[in-house]
Amino acid sequence: MRSVKKIYIDTPSGQVHCRIRGGTASPILFLHQTASSSRCYEQLMKRLAVPNKLVAIDTPGFGESFEPSGWPSVRAYCRTIMEVMDGLGADRFHIFGHHTGATFALEIAGTWPQRTQSIVLAGVPFMSPREREELAAEHGKPLPIARDGSHLLANWSMPPITTPTARWTSFIARSLPCFGPG
Repeated sequence: MRSVKKIYIDTPSGQVHCRIRGGTASPILFLHQTASSSRCYEQLMKRLAVPNKLVAIDTPGFGESFEPSGWPSVRAYCRTIMEVMDGLGADRFHIFGHHTGATFALEIAGTWPQRTQSIVLAGVPFMSPREREELAAEHGKPLPIARDGSHLLANWSMPPITTPTARWTSFIARSLPCFGPG
């Protein structure tokens, strides 16, 4: 197994925490799902038998990265990710994105195609127009935070999303050790 180091990259937006494993070939950037961190990739990074430099970042607001102000757009998150890759001197790189990270990978590939060598997507929420409407109707409204924490009960009692896409994404999340509990 190879060692993984933890570092911070200073960006104009703030400090971003990264896990890095050295290599001689083009970097592979790992982007995690929301409410997770680069930690979910650490064991994979140690064991992956490739010559590439491996980079996993904590998305701003998660793990040990800076807390962004407000609700950044996908484009704003991706600008910060590109600032990290600039800080690492990575002109071109591959991207693996899981769930929210897949959304970021698509945005980066579309906005900076000259820097993107390839992308691998896991847990992409492909939805029909009806499924998007259902998601927005059932899960698109922010819950006001209650001092006594009762807003958490309201969130936990929301009906599950029952679309085929959601069931498949849930299956993938439970099946891959990197994305499951622990």
